[in-house]
Amino acid sequence: MKIRIFLFTTWILLGGLVCHAQYQAKDLEKLIKQLNQASSNSEKAETLYKIGLWYEHDKGYEKAIQYLDQAYQLEEKEGNQTGQVNNLQHMVYAYKQTGLYPDAIEHSKDLLKLHQKQGNQTGYNNTLKDISMLHKLNHDYKSAIKTDQELVSIYKENNDQKALVKTYADLGFLNLELDNASQALKEYDNAQKINQNIEGQTSLQGDLLINMGFIFGRELKIQDKAKEYYQKALALKQQTNDYGTQAMLHNEIGQIDYKNGQKKEAQQHAQKAIALAKNHPGDQKYNTLAKSYQLLADLHAKDNDHKTSAQYYAQYLEVQNVLDSLENERLVTQQQQLRKMQAENKKTRSRLFAKERRRSRMQDQLLKQENELKALKIKEKEADIIRKQQLLQQEQLKTAELEKDKVVQLLALAEQKQKTAEQSALAEKQRMLAEKQKLENEKKQEELERAKQEKIAIEKEKELQKTKLDAAKKAEKLKEQELQHVKERNRLRDYLFVLFAVVVVLVIMGLISTVRSRKKLQVKNTLLNEANNEINEQKEEILVQNEELNTRNQQIETERVKSDNLLLNILPFETAQELKDKGSATPQHYEQVSVLFTDFKGFTKLAEKLSPEDVIAELNHCFTAFDDICKKHNIEKIKTIGDAYMAAGGVPVANTSNAIDAINAGLEMQTFMAQWKAQKLAQNLPVWELRLGIHTGEIVAGVVGKDKFAYDIWGDTVNLASRMESSGEPGMVNISGDTYELVKDHFKTEYRGKIKAKNKGEVDMYFIKGTA
Repeated sequence: MKIRIFLFTTWILLGGLVCHAQYQAKDLEKLIKQLNQASSNSEKAETLYKIGLWYEHDKGYEKAIQYLDQAYQLEEKEGNQTGQVNNLQHMVYAYKQTGLYPDAIEHSKDLLKLHQKQGNQTGYNNTLKDISMLHKLNHDYKSAIKTDQELVSIYKENNDQKALVKTYADLGFLNLELDNASQALKEYDNAQKINQNIEGQTSLQGDLLINMGFIFGRELKIQDKAKEYYQKALALKQQTNDYGTQAMLHNEIGQIDYKNGQKKEAQQHAQKAIALAKNHPGDQKYNTLAKSYQLLADLHAKDNDHKTSAQYYAQYLEVQNVLDSLENERLVTQQQQLRKMQAENKKTRSRLFAKERRRSRMQDQLLKQENELKALKIKEKEADIIRKQQLLQQEQLKTAELEKDKVVQLLALAEQKQKTAEQSALAEKQRMLAEKQKLENEKKQEELERAKQEKIAIEKEKELQKTKLDAAKKAEKLKEQELQHVKERNRLRDYLFVLFAVVVVLVIMGLISTVRSRKKLQVKNTLLNEANNEINEQKEEILVQNEELNTRNQQIETERVKSDNLLLNILPFETAQELKDKGSATPQHYEQVSVLFTDFKGFTKLAEKLSPEDVIAELNHCFTAFDDICKKHNIEKIKTIGDAYMAAGGVPVANTSNAIDAINAGLEMQTFMAQWKAQKLAQNLPVWELRLGIHTGEIVAGVVGKDKFAYDIWGDTVNLASRMESSGEPGMVNISGDTYELVKDHFKTEYRGKIKAKNKGEVDMYFIKGTA
């Protein structure tokens, strides 16, 4: 029954729409018929004007311009200034709606001349304001300034104070767009000086002072002046119910106090801003809340009150998440509106095409009817002429043939118009197909570029591993040299011992030979002295060699330390020590390990805007900070894969606190990324955000392979940690149900529901909201 009622209602609505469309089409048919029957220029101009208005109402602005322009030309010939003004006003509107601002400006200038001739000062002033607005839409701010300056002269002459205030404020805006801050400040000052003498303009006076404060603070960097104008504006806004603006002003003053070192005043203004913003119903309050919470976090961090700072920073992150959600909603709404506009434009083009074809067929029918009437009249005349003068029969037949040729030509012309319209539709279809192909090509190019960036990162990782391996080989070579030097030193010691033994033998032989011959003793003494000299020389050489050997040993030790440090950059200490001692490392099983995964949202878009060197520099900045955070919280970095970062707590030395350690590390990483994002946004630079997931469970860890070895971990725990990251939200720490059971007494959490995981079924997820 409900379905029948729905179908019946739909049928009635569709019927109403069809009838309305037919009614509108009949109106256009009547107007075209009136145009064909019009005898004077005045009647034609009036009918053309009405047809133009019909097309304007139907949003067929191009057709509207065509008919209104014809009407304007006829009114100009007739000297009808009122008709010219009406046609020009609607032509300006149609040009504006189609985005043809230069044409709208030219026709507005024609309107100015007509208003001048008529002495219509109000119309002249309003048209000047329209021209200023059109220049702004066309981004021609210099021309807009000239137009506003002419308006200022007129308003001064007429003593129109309110109009002067608005025009001076507009001049301030235009000069600011041209980066002429000093002149913009003068114009806003002119506006506020006049406005302060007008009753009931308190809110506007506050807005003008705020603009002046913005220029002093953000353009001219004169913070004291900015604060002075913000305070004046705040005093005025407190007389109104504009709590959102009051909150914004408190925040701006607090920011200036913070920069000037006035911590207490800055804290008071930030707290007032938060209190007022919470009472403000609009979405604008979230910007003020985010800035105020961040200011309070910075103030407490500066006082080393990190606990309070973290609480405010967590509130800042919550508000920032709301802002991000609103921004996403706004983008989605814009995309929906864009798609809706595209669909409406497509429908409009189809409707106009159908109307044009109907109009062409209608004109053909009208022409055919007129020709039939003319043919009947001709036949009547022919009958009369036959009865009266048979000699004129041939001329009458020729006239009929000429009329027939004319009809044929008109029919051929109508057919040609229809073919032209069909060709235009076909060309539009081909253009849309070409645009679709272009978008697909751009998407493929983006995928190729992303693959190229990943390949570059992998090649750099390989080069780093190769460098580390070369350093290890160099250390081994230095060890071999050390062994060789030890052997040489032992050989020299043996040689010295033998030499000393020979000397002893010679001394004994000398004593024995003394008995035999004094002369032989002298000879032996001489030989002994020479041997002693030789021994001394060899001792000196040995000392020199020992010094060289000590120097080389120091070099070897330095290189060994470097080699060990490089090895520790690749492997944990325990695994590296086992490799050095045994030449291999045994894989280890761990019952409880917390695996942490991170990934950057928006990395691909940012990588497209930056050079490869800048991309690597930004990644290095973030990953270096992550390395320091992991060391601080006893977390072992495992590896990086492109823009992803993987670490684990509880390896290679098992512990029971790894879940808490991993969450503390994750929170500090998100805090670092939020501060990095704020810095980049303040510099108008592109940013990316961090998703982070943690899961706790069993893993196997160790080193595999013999070339370019690396420490790694395996198991379902790793895969589930990766799922926690991909299912998380930017700026948050997303943990599994297993991790939650270990930390639920230490942290505040928010349950998020379940997610399917391979070989695990459905797994619970929680957001970390702060410490318990």
